[in-house]
Amino acid sequence: MRIFTAVVVFLFLFSGLAVAGPHDCAGAVAARMAQFKVSPDQIVRTGFVDVRDAGCCDFLVGYEAWVDLKQCRGSVVMKLSLQCGIDEAYTKGACKLEGLKNFR
Repeated sequence: MRIFTAVVVFLFLFSGLAVAGPHDCAGAVAARMAQFKVSPDQIVRTGFVDVRDAGCCDFLVGYEAWVDLKQCRGSVVMKLSLQCGIDEAYTKGACKLEGLKNFR
């Protein structure tokens, strides 16, 4: 029984979910949200999506960050380079922030 428990613990600790850390661009996204006067406690979650070249080789070309806020139904979307530079930001749905375009 101890061996079984040890194997389960080992698999859990070394699975992709257990060792996955925060995204490399999380700091850049948080800093930009602060510039929009959005505090961390107003953020429900931030999700990242890999953006790939649709050509022949499926290269990673950047990321999208989707930030869900407590005060609205929708998201702030940021398009990021591989180096975490923010190329574009806008809102989706019912979220509106001053200085950002909104797309439904």
